[in-house]
Amino acid sequence: MKLLKTFRRHRKVAFALLTLMAMISFVILPIVLDMIQGSGGGNPVVLKTTAYGPLHRSELGALIYQRQKIIGLLQLIHERVARTRPSPFPGQEPMTQAALVLRQIGSADEETVAHTWLLAKRAEEIGMQVSDPVISNFVGRLTEGKVSEKAFREIVRELQLTETTLFEYLRHELLAIRLEELFNISLLGMPPAQHWEYFLRMQRKAKIEAVAVPVTEFVAQTADPTDAQIDELFQKYKHEDPNPNRPEPGFREPHRVAIEYFRADYARFVDPAKVTDDEITKYYDENKDFEFVDRDEKAPAKPEAKPEKPEPKPEPKPEAKVDKSEPSKPAEKKTSAAPRPGPFRLVALQTKDATAEKPSAKSEAKPETKPESKPEAKPAVKPAEAKPEAKPETKPEAKPAEAKAAPKLVKYKPLEAVRDQIRMTLARRAAEQKAEEVLAQLEKPLREYELKWLEHAKRSNASATPPERPSFKDLAAKNGIASNETGLITVWEVDQFDIARTRIDANRSFAEVAFGPLNLFQRMRCKDSEGNASFLFWKVEDKPERDVTLDEPGVRERVVQAWKFREGRALARAEAGRMADEARKADKPLKQVFGPRGKKILEPEPFTWMTFGFLPPPVSQLGARLSEVAGIELAGEEFMRAVFGLELGQFGVAMNYPQTVAYVIRVADYTPSRDELWEEFLKNGLEFANLVARNEFQDAQIAWLDDLKAQSGFEWIEQPRRRGER
Repeated sequence: MKLLKTFRRHRKVAFALLTLMAMISFVILPIVLDMIQGSGGGNPVVLKTTAYGPLHRSELGALIYQRQKIIGLLQLIHERVARTRPSPFPGQEPMTQAALVLRQIGSADEETVAHTWLLAKRAEEIGMQVSDPVISNFVGRLTEGKVSEKAFREIVRELQLTETTLFEYLRHELLAIRLEELFNISLLGMPPAQHWEYFLRMQRKAKIEAVAVPVTEFVAQTADPTDAQIDELFQKYKHEDPNPNRPEPGFREPHRVAIEYFRADYARFVDPAKVTDDEITKYYDENKDFEFVDRDEKAPAKPEAKPEKPEPKPEPKPEAKVDKSEPSKPAEKKTSAAPRPGPFRLVALQTKDATAEKPSAKSEAKPETKPESKPEAKPAVKPAEAKPEAKPETKPEAKPAEAKAAPKLVKYKPLEAVRDQIRMTLARRAAEQKAEEVLAQLEKPLREYELKWLEHAKRSNASATPPERPSFKDLAAKNGIASNETGLITVWEVDQFDIARTRIDANRSFAEVAFGPLNLFQRMRCKDSEGNASFLFWKVEDKPERDVTLDEPGVRERVVQAWKFREGRALARAEAGRMADEARKADKPLKQVFGPRGKKILEPEPFTWMTFGFLPPPVSQLGARLSEVAGIELAGEEFMRAVFGLELGQFGVAMNYPQTVAYVIRVADYTPSRDELWEEFLKNGLEFANLVARNEFQDAQIAWLDDLKAQSGFEWIEQPRRRGER
């Protein structure tokens, strides 16, 4: 109380002191700190350009913060819009404009953010601008009419941004997006021959036989590299992550995480006996129009559409030629007065009348005289209907509409025929809900540990014993579900675990979150893509990626092995070539030439060069991808180009994409025939060419960005930090 009284008595002085302290804290102190950091190298240049100047560490950090806010905005808008739409597949959220833009802009890592900065600078250089109305329209497209202005302002407040700041952030992103779009437009022009080639890639199937020649069989035959060769290879790839699906090596220590997780299978909780008859009846009544219509009962409605026969209206046309000039004005009055449904229709009709008046040519007058011809055709048609002269236009339309209304009598499948189906549907729904409830209960001990861990992490004493972690195995056994732990793994090793095929939501897969900014012991839920189980997981260990030196244990050995493997590729390809020559001279299938020698002959099912997968366009807009070939490990572009470049019966050689295996190939058959393909191409060949060409578009985009970096003198002074690296 004394303190409050003292404050009130001297409040003017107190407020003055508080204001002074705030000025020092928020204005003067940051400047001083920047000066100190600048002099001591605390704010170094991380990349430089000859065209746009350098980018300092603090500036790059600000751009990352800016990107994180934009990602947060897009995620929040996506969540609100997605709630208004049904799910396209079990366990998957619907696609939204915000989700598409989220994919387009990319993540908040240093390299991606720096590329956006470069594109925005280039856009400004060539005079591109993004005005406030353009940004407003962009936000409108993102919200899709599903987020009110009030709700949008709440999102902005939740992100702790002002609208002015948000607009500046969006302006920066849109400059880069618009420049990319301008470049993409230049890729759309495609000659007919290119359309034909892409059509063949999607429709022409090859039946082949192949023999694998693994590179590992030739590594021992290669000589050891010299010290200079070792150093040269290490310097070239020391900043690259090792990726087994890529031909180039990588010597950087990769990002590794350890995950513990629960798996609650819905099948474990399915109990059809608990579904009541009332629940089944209610579900049937609410969903019969969508799920239980007997589709075979709609055919009888067609005969009723025959009222179109009393349409002997070609007869009045000769009479219309007599009245070309006189009825034009009355027709205008009647047609403008008749359509009163709404202003848009009225405007459309007015524009038609206006265009009819201007030319005053015979051909233009004919459409207007059609209604006038009907009064003179009164005796031929129904006299009673001819009285309102302005209505002949709507009557022909009204009759088919009445005819179409007749098939509203829909027959449904009987309840008894679908009772078991509904019972299982409701039982599965209840099982999913039960699984989620079990995971919700398991979150409680995890949340308690998380709080203890955060308290432990705040302590400065690193030697303090961390709190004891709850046992996932014991908790899982107690609740009748499964558990697992991955140990420290890289992103390339995730696929060996069932949780790899799950998604957090429509925009984020398990791997993206686990190897992204997920904190230690932060709980997260996900569902498998097939809708059969729910997962609860957390990260228990996180080892960021880092650069290594050649002197570190095991690094030199990895470089030597990579060098010898690269040399072994040439030997494997040469052996495959020799085998192809032998089979060519024998003029026999590979099975007859190499089968008796114990070689495994691969005979995959016929395949196309590219495929849209299970969801062809327009359902999927993700573009075409290379087909998977049974028995061929990661068949890449070289393999497909070699196969489909061969004539029937010819032999060839190609390596897979990681260049770990060379293959001897023989084309046994192509289907359909070229004549059949050409006939189909003339009908539908131009439909999805741009989606098929998407891989080429991506290659062109990468080459364009590389060219832009070269032109601007873009160069990293410090290697960009990846996601998860501190």
